[in-house]
Amino acid sequence: MKDCISGDIRYQSADCMGINPHEALKPAQKFVKHGFITSLPGLVSLYSNNPEHAIRIMSYTLFQEEWAGRTRQKKPVVVEVYGGGKLSTSDSFDEEYKNKDKIMRGKFGYWTDQGLNDRGFFECVQIEEGEFHDLLDGKLRGNRTIDVISYSDIKRMNISRLSKPYAAVLDFDLAKKLESGLHTLSPLRKSHLFRLRAGGRNQAENLLDEIYSTRGDTLIGNWHAFGRIKSQHPEIRILKFHGLFDLIRGLDGDTLLNGPATYLALEPYNTPQQLILL
Repeated sequence: MKDCISGDIRYQSADCMGINPHEALKPAQKFVKHGFITSLPGLVSLYSNNPEHAIRIMSYTLFQEEWAGRTRQKKPVVVEVYGGGKLSTSDSFDEEYKNKDKIMRGKFGYWTDQGLNDRGFFECVQIEEGEFHDLLDGKLRGNRTIDVISYSDIKRMNISRLSKPYAAVLDFDLAKKLESGLHTLSPLRKSHLFRLRAGGRNQAENLLDEIYSTRGDTLIGNWHAFGRIKSQHPEIRILKFHGLFDLIRGLDGDTLLNGPATYLALEPYNTPQQLILL
């Protein structure tokens, strides 16, 4: 546990680890009382203020989801959910793990009686169209609401002014335009998906600059499943950030729901009246 700074606020930070996101969220949510679990925009914002902090080299599971589906007008879109969506608690992960019919299994996936200790590879949660449409309307289960904005809005808005959680919508074809894999800096700077994941163009530029300045890398990952999935079958995936000293650095949205996870949780020493959560 080590202090870090975001804006004018000093936080205690905790790396909350588990054999899967379900287990990692338990200590993260216990640690956070008035703070937050970081999404990618939050992580990027911490870098510039904490040049010597270990967060700059760690790999994290992000408190961020990628929903793929179609609008009521049948237009394929990707919705990036920052700061807590359907899989925002350990209980919600537990519920989805046990729902065998709605888990998309990898090539070698299978279920056992152990449930969460299953040796299968689970890629995403499949949902009904109605739930996807609810998200676009700003509704989450449990009577929760969420601010939903367009990709064009997130490019010009100061995301720190938005209430939490929030989501941004991007055209599906634009999301998959840059193929999944390792890329040089130039195409990533132009990638709509990379910008969406980072929370805007400035955040994306800052992240790429940090990775390049720390390691001198010219190849950075931007993995996704949008080149192979069908948007008419709505699904949710989680996003991971492979740290600056990870062998496979970059953003991974084609990862496992039941693989090892580490969340970064932050708790302020003094709770201000208006705490901005990234």
